[in-house]
Amino acid sequence: MTNSSWLFRAGVVGERTVGRASARLRLSARTAYVLLVLLMAGYALLFTLISFRLHDSFITSADDLSNIDQAVWNSWHGDLLIRTTGTRQLPRYGEHLEPIWIALGPLFFVWNDVKILLLVQTLALAAGALPAFWLGRAMLAPGRRAVVGSVHRGFAPQLPGSPDSSLEARTAANLAGLVLAAVYLLLPFLHRANIAEVHAAPFAVAPLLFAFWYASQGQDARVWPFALLVLLVKEEQALLVAMVGLWIAVRQRRPRAGLALTGLSLAWLLVAVFGIINQFAEVRTGTTQSVFFGRYTAFGETPAAIVVGFLTHPALVRDLFLTPERLRLLGELVASTGGVLLFGLDAAVLMLPLLVLNLASDYVAQAAGLQHYAAPLVPGLIAGAAVGGRRLLTGVGSKARPVATTALLLWMLASAAATALQAGFLPVSRGFWLPAVTPHDRMLDRFIAQIPPGAALSASRQLHPHVAHRRYVTRFPTIGAATWALVDVTGDRHVHPADVKMAVEGLLASGWGVVDAADGYLLLHEGAAATALPEAFFSFGRAQEDPDVPLDLVFARPSGEALLRVLGYSLARDFWGRVSVRYVLEPLAALPPGTTLRPLLLDPLGRPVADTAGAPLLFPLWYPLDRWRPGFLYAVETPPRDVRGQPFRPALGVAVGEGTAELNARWGHAGPVLVGLDGNTLVTLGEWQPAGARFVPTGRDWHRFDLRRAPEHPLAVRLGESVALRGWDGPTRTTDGQLPIRLVWQALAVIPRDLTVFVHLVPLEGLPIPVAQADHVPTVPTAAGLQLYPTTAWQPGELVLDEFMLDVRGVPPGRYRLLVGLYDPNSGARLLLTGGGEGRAVPVGEVFVPGR
Repeated sequence: MTNSSWLFRAGVVGERTVGRASARLRLSARTAYVLLVLLMAGYALLFTLISFRLHDSFITSADDLSNIDQAVWNSWHGDLLIRTTGTRQLPRYGEHLEPIWIALGPLFFVWNDVKILLLVQTLALAAGALPAFWLGRAMLAPGRRAVVGSVHRGFAPQLPGSPDSSLEARTAANLAGLVLAAVYLLLPFLHRANIAEVHAAPFAVAPLLFAFWYASQGQDARVWPFALLVLLVKEEQALLVAMVGLWIAVRQRRPRAGLALTGLSLAWLLVAVFGIINQFAEVRTGTTQSVFFGRYTAFGETPAAIVVGFLTHPALVRDLFLTPERLRLLGELVASTGGVLLFGLDAAVLMLPLLVLNLASDYVAQAAGLQHYAAPLVPGLIAGAAVGGRRLLTGVGSKARPVATTALLLWMLASAAATALQAGFLPVSRGFWLPAVTPHDRMLDRFIAQIPPGAALSASRQLHPHVAHRRYVTRFPTIGAATWALVDVTGDRHVHPADVKMAVEGLLASGWGVVDAADGYLLLHEGAAATALPEAFFSFGRAQEDPDVPLDLVFARPSGEALLRVLGYSLARDFWGRVSVRYVLEPLAALPPGTTLRPLLLDPLGRPVADTAGAPLLFPLWYPLDRWRPGFLYAVETPPRDVRGQPFRPALGVAVGEGTAELNARWGHAGPVLVGLDGNTLVTLGEWQPAGARFVPTGRDWHRFDLRRAPEHPLAVRLGESVALRGWDGPTRTTDGQLPIRLVWQALAVIPRDLTVFVHLVPLEGLPIPVAQADHVPTVPTAAGLQLYPTTAWQPGELVLDEFMLDVRGVPPGRYRLLVGLYDPNSGARLLLTGGGEGRAVPVGEVFVPGR
């Protein structure tokens, strides 16, 4: 069958299939609207539940949610958009001008809970699916104009060559509308905004889409209410309204209507930024301009200088815009519609001002389109997709049009779904993960119930959104005028744990007392009598569950006295993908004062990802190990650390005292050796690969090999001050052109730089010119094969088995000497031998290469 006949038959089959499907569907406008409402309701229900879960599990914080929540609540209790900043009451409009929050304030009289803001934000984003649906139907409307039609009285777009009222035309148009609405709801930019607590910008998305839709229909009287609503959302959103005005003036050739809208928008922008925000910014920060201009100092220090710098330094703009996070944002914008918006750039240009502001910012979350920053780009994206889709179908003949329409809609839907799977926050998305609401989280209500409603309060960052409906509330450990303090010592990683402990002790020593305490929570009040922390407060360090990875690992004194047993550990990830390890420990005897745990996360090469030097372990900080009682089980969780999706190995050591001077005081562990480092006092406990919300064992036991057997050719040669060569294994005769060699190294001290091993095969007589050589980074055997193990990862006292092959093919037959050494690859300098050899190479033995 020829290609042309195959394509013809495929087209006929496709047309008949689509026609039969359309006839069976009979998708009327009424049915389409019902399906649209179901899509919108599904989105709203899902993201309402997600946002509520994030709030209930303490993912929301004072930085965003109660930053806005308190200002909104205060607006209807006598203080217009005032919130507590530090210890002062300052207006929010010193940062942003967002009058929409005033309008939303009365919602608290319906439900006096911050969750109503999360709910309304979700509903506002879901509402954008309606104009997206209209724009999708208009893709198939007749006529030359980009998007033209009527949404009233049974809108029925026509297909070329079809009757005005054909069932196929109505079904195709309604399907197109549902597809574009689904594409809209699948966009990861909406999902990110929905889970990033509450911000004003997402409230601009739906009104902008409505404004563009009515602008495309020439219904200016309906454009203006939505445009004005956008202007009330946030100051920079005026740039998007201005672009709608320019689109009306240029693309629709209605300059009077368009330029009036653009002029009003830009005037409002100037008044908002330079007349209001800058004035109150001086009150808030002492500066004469908005602090957010500081994100563009790469181009200049003042607004005028930033604009001039941006326009006159194209190389700087190019280099900045081509960074990975910015290219990723551009790629997501294009991929989310399958590239269709590229055919509608005259409409997608609506997003240009805010896209440029995002890409030019030095704030990574903004530049990468994370959190809420890319949500206002969505109207331009959807408009571009609608216009681009229409343009792609223009000129397609009546016979091929059903197939082309079906292919286009399926392509857009599949592309949006793929982008959502990769970068969105649906339950099936790659990065989806929701924290559980724990008994600890639910205990918060017990403490909130004891705080008087109007009391001036200081609260931990993650508790702040739960108690912000009051005039004055600071972030602990800032006290100011507060007379109550609500603290969760287990949750706030933005304040150093030692600072939290010092602040609590300072309050208890200055006339404050404990009202209630349990599981890491503290409710303090000025004038309360009790000043000692009750035993219930320390329950957050008592092991309540069995570890996921059971162990029977014992740390003992050098004399052999067993002091501490490790019963196992569990791995956990937080909302941001960081990893923590929760160890279950049992003291076997009274532990000496100054006993400390040293947990680490190591990468596959043995280098620390992080240790606890800058962030002490919480429970031992409040309840030192010398207070632990034998026979009790304790749980110690490490601070969360970002492993960047790479394999990692938990490692644990125990020491008396702190700091590098005490490393030799760590106890060796008894029982089977897993992987012993640092004189067998630091133990690695398996290797794990993050996989979404789970952790998968890699099966690699880090260079687990038997060094109890002495090498075949023992040596005692010291190279420099930090490395010794203890011997080597390998044949002294080769028959297949390959010479397998094992070198046994020992680290005598910390090695400050990565060294390269050299192995030279040289003649017994004459100049030592290599006839074969193998320079390499030390390579250790594992269950999964050989892995690099650079010298900077070696621990003092550790024995390292270095395996490699020396290729002797092409070497003339005869006897040769094998020379081994180490050198610095940056300078080429070899380490000087200090025993067992002369110069800078160790003659380890002789090798015979036979003839072939």
